[in-house]
Amino acid sequence: MELTVELLQRFKEMEKLEDDWDSYGSVPITAKAIAKTKEILADIFEEDTEEDGLFISPLPDGGIDMDWDQEHFDGRNSLLVHVHSDGQTVTWALCTDANKDERVYTSGYYEENIMELLTRLSEEKYY
Repeated sequence: MELTVELLQRFKEMEKLEDDWDSYGSVPITAKAIAKTKEILADIFEEDTEEDGLFISPLPDGGIDMDWDQEHFDGRNSLLVHVHSDGQTVTWALCTDANKDERVYTSGYYEENIMELLTRLSEEKYY
């Protein structure tokens, strides 16, 4: 599945960010981070995962965050996927409704782990 027009527009906006775009010394978003984020999203949406609840934001270090908010999971959980500026390192953090922070960090990209988390959260298996 191809990325939506809205997502592609969001990436175009991030590509235009210049040095100090946040007025706190940030750097531009790297092409590697954008490419990796697009790759991850294309893989996820190929599995027919809905993009409802997905928020994509630039990071001051040149990376990108993808956040599936609590509303996507009935107000109970959230998943944050961080694509580092090198475009190689991807980490994720899972926050459950029980006020527990289960953080699992991994070096590299493991689509199965992210897809499994999205599926489990959607099916409410973490409650």
